[in-house]
Amino acid sequence: MTGFTENRPLMLSLIATFMLTFMFASESIPGLNKYFQLVPFPSEDFRNFIIKLLLADVGLTFGFDRLMKFIFCRHILRASIEGTTIWDFVRLARQVGYVALLMYVFIGDSGQWNEIDSSMNNATNITMIGEL
Repeated sequence: MTGFTENRPLMLSLIATFMLTFMFASESIPGLNKYFQLVPFPSEDFRNFIIKLLLADVGLTFGFDRLMKFIFCRHILRASIEGTTIWDFVRLARQVGYVALLMYVFIGDSGQWNEIDSSMNNATNITMIGEL
């Protein structure tokens, strides 16, 4: 049992998962959502509600975790607070930056996904014409 910042694979996978979840929910790259066959939200208000719900879920979960530590094991909470330094936040911010950079390199931007979608549609149309 190591801390979140010491368990690098766990931290990187959770950061990537959160970022992808919010990217899918915000429909920031529509081509990516289309590639994963995610249906667009019916309205912008509903999409904003879902994003707020995701943010509230993350915040309330963190708050509930701290509350339970405060109630049941104050010595662990105190030790984790005392052991946290500014460098822990710097390391976390750096890891978020690394994951964001890797996601941008591998996922790309909306234009790339639109090109992939159009090339897949062209390939599908050519295959259908060949079957006729």
